[in-house]
Amino acid sequence: MDAPLRWLIVEGLVPMFGAGLLYALWGVASYINDDGRRPFTFGWREALDPLGWLYVSLILALQTAERSWNLAPLVLVARVSMACAMLILIILLNAMAKRSQPVRWRAPMTLIFISIMLAAVVLALGYWTQGVAMEWRSS
Repeated sequence: MDAPLRWLIVEGLVPMFGAGLLYALWGVASYINDDGRRPFTFGWREALDPLGWLYVSLILALQTAERSWNLAPLVLVARVSMACAMLILIILLNAMAKRSQPVRWRAPMTLIFISIMLAAVVLALGYWTQGVAMEWRSS
């Protein structure tokens, strides 16, 4: 497995979606082991964790910016990563403030959608940076 793909899986996808996947698998195991005495309920939507995605995206965006800042072909990537990090930080802080107010807060679909889109951008930038950085250092 090449280094950019390993980075994408180990440092990108596992931290971003690992906990949600484990939670969903826990729900499947709970369903399998349900005795049927009462209706089965499980918070499936809780596996969608936009605040967690934003937090991991913030870290990855900052790491990508730091890794690409001094590489000439990646200066634009560093700037876009920093802009993403600032946007993610503002959205994350706002979502955390909103979550602290009502007791039964649920992430709105817009937050879930935006979190997924930002995570995809940050993962793509990080993946691309890994490949270019390797080529740049080897030449």
